[in-house]
Amino acid sequence: MSTQTPLAAELLSYAKVDTICYGCTGSGFLKTPAADQQLAADLEARTGIPSLTTSASVADALRALGAKRISVASPYEPWLNEKLRVYLTAAGFEILALQGLGTQAHATISTERVRVLAAEVVRPETEAIFISCSNFRTLDIIESIEQSLGKPVVTSNQASMWKSLRRLGDRRVIANAGRLFKEA
Repeated sequence: MSTQTPLAAELLSYAKVDTICYGCTGSGFLKTPAADQQLAADLEARTGIPSLTTSASVADALRALGAKRISVASPYEPWLNEKLRVYLTAAGFEILALQGLGTQAHATISTERVRVLAAEVVRPETEAIFISCSNFRTLDIIESIEQSLGKPVVTSNQASMWKSLRRLGDRRVIANAGRLFKEA
């Protein structure tokens, strides 16, 4: 955790926000799932506001969809994908395929390239596709990927929003946000 994270969370508490999400997928899976959960607990204890992390939200979203055997698409370089594999495996998932684009220019990747990458990692046994990175454009293509590949899709930002709302007891269905918001 950055030394600025607790201070940033405290600043958010003055804004009377309903939840706090530490929204970097990669920083979560550089640690263990337990350490990631501890970060959220520490932020919540410090601010009194329900807190969560993106990486833990992703794991919760995949579990909510009943997925254990997953395929993963990311913009990451191989070394970072290996950290992601370790985190997800420790969280109880079997990784059937994991492919990254090997870049640090996450936000510049087109949604069409993301769509192609998702199709490249899917396997017949895949129970869900996880598209990692909160700086990877995915929100407007989740449902079209689900329809074309016939598998539920979980993305970093979608999972963070889903978990934030569920922590608040809000079970609304959000249009075009995928099966996660319809089924879990």
